[in-house]
Amino acid sequence: MRKQIILSVIVLAFGAGGYYLWTKTGSTQAKRIMPPVVVQVTQAKTQQWYEQIQATGTLSAFQGVMIRPQVAGTITQINFKSGEEVSKGAPLIQIYPSILEAQLQRDKAATALSEVEFRRAEELFKKKAISKQNLDVQSSELVQNQAQVEQTEAQLKQNNITAPFSGILGLKLVDVGDYVSVGQNLVNLQQIDSLRVEFSVPEVYLSELAIGQTVELYPSSEPKTLYKGEVYAFDSAVDTDTRSLFMRAKVANNEHKLLPGIFAKVTLLAGEKHPVITVPQTAIVYSPEGNSVYLAKDNTAQKVSVTLGIRRGLDIEVKTGLKEGDTVVAAGQIKLSDGASIKIAQSTPNQKSQIANPSTTAQ
Repeated sequence: MRKQIILSVIVLAFGAGGYYLWTKTGSTQAKRIMPPVVVQVTQAKTQQWYEQIQATGTLSAFQGVMIRPQVAGTITQINFKSGEEVSKGAPLIQIYPSILEAQLQRDKAATALSEVEFRRAEELFKKKAISKQNLDVQSSELVQNQAQVEQTEAQLKQNNITAPFSGILGLKLVDVGDYVSVGQNLVNLQQIDSLRVEFSVPEVYLSELAIGQTVELYPSSEPKTLYKGEVYAFDSAVDTDTRSLFMRAKVANNEHKLLPGIFAKVTLLAGEKHPVITVPQTAIVYSPEGNSVYLAKDNTAQKVSVTLGIRRGLDIEVKTGLKEGDTVVAAGQIKLSDGASIKIAQSTPNQKSQIANPSTTAQ
């Protein structure tokens, strides 16, 4: 009996302690309120966008050649350094010119003598001391010697290779003393102040294509840098194998950051402008169940499903789910859930401009 009484007391004590702890914890949790999530917001806006046609392209130079000799011989001079910028007509490589230089001096001397003899023959002909045939012979010799001078000068020019246009030289492939043959590669020369990008567009877009349209491209060498160009030509026929039309656009390259041969992702802005609702791409919450955004209403986050369209710069088109002027969360939504309390952060002026018009950073 005594043991039963002691056991009952212990049970009551544990029960009382448990009840105290439960009520204490419950009251603490009741007092614990989750703080609002700090977010940045922006407004959905209407922009006028063109139809965007995606393609891949390759950059090439408007003028680009591999310098090759037209004559064989030993290199006696190299007048450039690898990677150097040269002007049109700048001397590049000299191939043993001594024999031709000596021949040119001989030809000039013969021409000078022929000219003196021709003048003398003219005077004698005027005095009727020689026949017209003799005068014609002297005239012919003079013309032949002058032609020989021009021929030797042309041959000598082949031995003194100059830049055919202004541009950037590549790596030097020969050295002084090397014997080179006709057509051997010497050095690459590319004009890269502006480049062309060639790409193809499916034939279904033919009615929307025009000279002067804008292209936007991200080169593989700078995948986050946007370059802009202008269409200046397209092919005169559709490729029957790919059912596409080849096009070319001109791209400025004043800082010489782009080089011929680089691959680029190309977006052609075609057709007529049309209104689209856009938000920054950072506002989109991607999920296997569907994409969504959070609306900011009365300091509360409201999750809304959206249908997305094309991207341009840092903005993205929202086809359904939003209307112009809707306030959406642009940063901080990773901690949000539907119905969560939010607090809108005070952005710096720079942050405001980036959120309000994010596409300007990509221009």
